[in-house]
Amino acid sequence: MKKILIISATEKEINLLKQNLQGLTQVNAWTFSGKFNMLDIDILIGGVGIPANVYRLTKRLSEQHYDLVINMGIAGSFSEKIRNGDVVNVTKEYFADIGIDDNGQFKNIFEMGFLDKNTPPFVNGALNNPFTFRKFEIFSKIPNVTGITVNTTSGSEGCIVNRWIKYQPDVESMEGAAVFYVCLQAKTPFIELRSISNKVEPRDVKKWDVPQAIISLSNHVMFLLSEINSKE
Repeated sequence: MKKILIISATEKEINLLKQNLQGLTQVNAWTFSGKFNMLDIDILIGGVGIPANVYRLTKRLSEQHYDLVINMGIAGSFSEKIRNGDVVNVTKEYFADIGIDDNGQFKNIFEMGFLDKNTPPFVNGALNNPFTFRKFEIFSKIPNVTGITVNTTSGSEGCIVNRWIKYQPDVESMEGAAVFYVCLQAKTPFIELRSISNKVEPRDVKKWDVPQAIISLSNHVMFLLSEINSKE
């Protein structure tokens, strides 16, 4: 596993990691290249949201082979057990708001019959990560969770309740399922690590802790890279 692509929505989420790479150079507006010990690392700024991530990641994977894609970013938590600064391994993702509003009731594309819920790469309407990486110690230390990916984040009581009832997610982001979808289609092994910056609740940014989430996220990704470097 010598060639790794790390994708993050924003430079802010990845700046601490960039400082720990050797010989870092900028390839283009979205991409950086460097090394972490013996590993060749490319960094891709995927952009905020589903469309930018699908385009930029698909383009990159068409240009370069990677042994592994690591999606790192911050997220909101639905779970009382997952607090600000905690890092999780997202192993299942849903596109949670692609569908229709039927007189106030959201129905996704599978419920509407627009797409069979088991059309590859979907399994029962979800995207599952088949790559377990059990040999790495980090995955025994952090929980496996279910994520939802949305175009509009959950910031009101009604929206939060409806999404919880439909998907029972642990975390929420704006990009995770996009990375799952592209990597599954490209048959490229991938990992999604998320650090919690806030609870999913009626929006109150005073309760958020983005700096701590980014520090924790960067430390966990560096730990993972160190494990990969020592075992490959």
